[in-house]
Amino acid sequence: TASGLGYSMMTSGTGQIPTDADMALVDFTLFDAESGVVQEKRDWEKIPLAQATAIFAEGLKMMQVGSSYTFCLPKPKTDEVAAAAEPEINIRVDLLDVRPAPATE
Repeated sequence: TASGLGYSMMTSGTGQIPTDADMALVDFTLFDAESGVVQEKRDWEKIPLAQATAIFAEGLKMMQVGSSYTFCLPKPKTDEVAAAAEPEINIRVDLLDVRPAPATE
């Protein structure tokens, strides 16, 4: 995408597409792009899109409930030397459900 987010649809969905007013219920796995080593795995994570990072919210808003995507997160552009040393991170996301986000206080 224009932001640098790479993606691949693994499974298409047929359900609702989340918006900024929604909370996405997802299973996700973070892994190193080169080695495939899993760094973190979470099931039924509740993510209010309005509170997600811009790049993660962008990816979620491309998905329909029931779909699975693998996203390649761009490296930070703030320090090219430091960014080059960081591993490239991929995230596999399964969008399980979309619900209205709870009211913020």
